[in-house]
Amino acid sequence: MRSRILLAALALLLTAPAASPAANSESAEPAAEAAVADRVQLRILPPPASSSAVFQRAQRAVFDEFVRRHPEIDLIASGGMALEGAVGSNDLLAIAGGVSPDVFSLYFQYMHSYIDQGFVLPMDDYLADWEAGAEIPKQLWPVVTADDGRRYGAIYDWPTTYLIYRRDIFKQEGLDPDKAPEDWDELFEYAKRLTRPNLRVETAFNPDAGMGRYGLFLPFNSFYNFSNFIWQADGEIVRKRPDGRWEAAFHEEGGVKALEFFQKICWEKWTRGDKEYTGVVRTGFGESQAYRESRLFARGEVVMVLMGLHRLQDVLYENVVRLEDVGVAPLPAGPTGIRASIVDGSVWCMASRLEGDRARQDAAWKYISFTTSDEAKRIETQTYVEAGFAKFVRNPHWLKRFGYDDYFDEIDPQHLRAYDEALKYGRPEPYAPHYAAMGNQLQVPMTRVVRDPKADARAELETVAKSVNTHLYKLYPEDEMRFKRKVFAGVAVVAVFVLGFVIYQLVKALAVRVANAKSGLSSALRASAWKHFYAWLFLLPAVGTILLWSYVPLIRGSKMSFYDYKIFGESKFVGFDNFIEALSQPLFWRALRNTFQYSAMSLLLGFLTPILLALFLSEVPRLKVTFRVLFYLPALTSGLVIMFLWKDLFYDPSAQGLLNRMLAVVGMPAQTWLQDPRLAMLCVILPGVWAGAGPGSIIYLAALRTVPEEIYEAADIDGAGPPQKITRITLPYLKPLIIINFVGAFIGTFHATQNIFVMTMGGPEYATHTLSLEIWFNAFLYLKFGYATAMAWIMGSMLIGFTLYQLRIFQRVQFTAGASTVK
Repeated sequence: MRSRILLAALALLLTAPAASPAANSESAEPAAEAAVADRVQLRILPPPASSSAVFQRAQRAVFDEFVRRHPEIDLIASGGMALEGAVGSNDLLAIAGGVSPDVFSLYFQYMHSYIDQGFVLPMDDYLADWEAGAEIPKQLWPVVTADDGRRYGAIYDWPTTYLIYRRDIFKQEGLDPDKAPEDWDELFEYAKRLTRPNLRVETAFNPDAGMGRYGLFLPFNSFYNFSNFIWQADGEIVRKRPDGRWEAAFHEEGGVKALEFFQKICWEKWTRGDKEYTGVVRTGFGESQAYRESRLFARGEVVMVLMGLHRLQDVLYENVVRLEDVGVAPLPAGPTGIRASIVDGSVWCMASRLEGDRARQDAAWKYISFTTSDEAKRIETQTYVEAGFAKFVRNPHWLKRFGYDDYFDEIDPQHLRAYDEALKYGRPEPYAPHYAAMGNQLQVPMTRVVRDPKADARAELETVAKSVNTHLYKLYPEDEMRFKRKVFAGVAVVAVFVLGFVIYQLVKALAVRVANAKSGLSSALRASAWKHFYAWLFLLPAVGTILLWSYVPLIRGSKMSFYDYKIFGESKFVGFDNFIEALSQPLFWRALRNTFQYSAMSLLLGFLTPILLALFLSEVPRLKVTFRVLFYLPALTSGLVIMFLWKDLFYDPSAQGLLNRMLAVVGMPAQTWLQDPRLAMLCVILPGVWAGAGPGSIIYLAALRTVPEEIYEAADIDGAGPPQKITRITLPYLKPLIIINFVGAFIGTFHATQNIFVMTMGGPEYATHTLSLEIWFNAFLYLKFGYATAMAWIMGSMLIGFTLYQLRIFQRVQFTAGASTVK
């Protein structure tokens, strides 16, 4: 939902400035039009003005009322960058650039990371007299409270997760529609009763797909839902140690029981009559985004889902299920009777750049206090009632508070119980630092138990816990760290001497070649110093630009690798610890291995294909221009569009995907493509090869025209066939161009991120997680800027040797007008 709001706000910026009171003069009262002596500007991300979602319409109604009441505040629309699928904040670039909103909303899981980075202001003075604070459940206040006891945000929303089920299908299968499962055992038994894999669901998105109906839906990679089960099994996700540091706890007994239950409902065999079935859940694995849980639930392909009330509008948009056929219940209790449900709340924060600007702070607080006031809740409730969604207002008790008694009386008692229990048993989404990064890593064991019935749940969780505790929470023995520092210092000294010696030899060889070249010049040319002056004068803009935009940031940024760097907070010098940590992490080596694999496959497919294609195009007897145009056409399309085209059309993992349809024609089973760790790397490379082979071949075709025809004629006289002419004539003439392109392609593969970022985000199970992506994650999602810079230097150091070798090759290359040779 957050990404939809950001995208709608971006559209708002391209239209009228609706966030300005002047743009809403038709709604302002005459008194609001009076001149105000001191106006205050406030950057804010306004709710979208034209949205059909009732929750966003309610937010917009509250926003418009605030604009009407406060003409002294000029609201300026501002927002960050939304990246679908990214696990982290979308506002970091805006914050770093100083153009983020003055008031912005954060999910619970990001609060302490923002506090640590100094992005938000403490708000104790304002919160002391905040009327809405009395309604906030006491277990949520630690979310906004730092170690120093100060509070940095105003909690305004605390939606929880419910068990949403189809009452009509319960009734069809002989289950009481007013009674939802109470514990894990009942959940499994209910799911078995409701699961009919061979049923033709007429209301399904694709009735002919033969997917049947399943009792429960669980996203195979949703750590958010997994958290509920860990708590219900009397486990913890993270815990704070006595020394103030955090540690992972999901690998302990509660987490193991939860993951084993996931494995059970996916793979346990059961019978109905004389038929045997496997599992009772539909996980979304092997399906496209079209089969998201809200659509599957609405169309009767799954009967029970875990979701918040705000998602029910997506369900009702399908126009298949009736409002009265949707039941709301609390989550089932765990094996020991413990009830728990995750609360994924939101917090209003003030940007730290407002420090010292009391006028703008006061304006920000006016906005926060109004949007959390009873008047705002009344407006929201009215919007839900008028839209026909009274049953799903955030707090059903608001109906009674604001005079909608008839609607309140119609609410299912089980629904009221679910809401009240959520306040009693609800737990905030863990707000430990780097929680988003930890959740990203925990998707791996969840994916494996869904894919493999024999996966060891305990071993998978322990592996991730070890990585989290060392990499994210830095829980390693100090003696071990001191030893690693000494070893790294010794290795660094040796590496510096080796690198210095190599550079010295290179410079020495280059100086000799320059001296030899000068000795062969005429005395008149050597005396022409002005020619050198003019040459350097023309080169100066290019050299200056490269220095300014490449080497100056490189030198200044290198200092970050020796710090625990914070954008606004106080950075701490850590020496070589970031380098040591990177080289000690299995994920770093996994990313490095994937990078070399990606590089090798890209060069094998993407580098050779244009050469072969050029040879083919140069030999076709007819329609040469037509073929060249066809092969060049992909270059006219944006690379990003091509990635999405392949992802959504070719790599659709359902039976309706284009490639799976082609496999079905020849009798081969459908593949999950980007969701399969064995195929994912090849899948992210192929679109680039398809799009780049044509333009690359045009360059080689131009180079082929430099080969003298008389050499081919002489080869024909000598009886040489096509293989001999290619290997003895064509390739030697193309060798300089091949070398240049190979060097660029090799270095480019190490920096390639775009296609992986769009198609897999490094998954599944880190199968496509390359080093450049690991650097990006740590810098812009996990806020580990120093660590990311250290990894970038490690990757750059590995490429230095290849670059030196490249320079040596280029010294031996000679280019001529008609041909090119290598000495």
